[in-house]
Amino acid sequence: SIINVQENATHVEATLFNPEGNGCYFKYTVKLKDTGEALYTSGLIEPGKAVTEFDLDKKFQAGTYPVDIIVETIDLKDPEIIYNGGTIDAQLNVTK
Repeated sequence: SIINVQENATHVEATLFNPEGNGCYFKYTVKLKDTGEALYTSGLIEPGKAVTEFDLDKKFQAGTYPVDIIVETIDLKDPEIIYNGGTIDAQLNVTK
């Protein structure tokens, strides 16, 4: 997965989705792989819905940065119940 952003900007157009028919919410967190710093955390995304754009918490110089996209799955009725999640290896691609 690749997330594209302009140098010195924070706005990203990328889709983080929860497939239709899923029995749980999805919550996404984008973290820098080397420091673990969170750059973006979504709210709870309902099945069949998606975040299509978001803002990162910091700006970057041009380059490629390894990131983890962490997916948490959360009970639809009780948000205190968290199921298995996963981590997607990705890159933040910053262009001039």
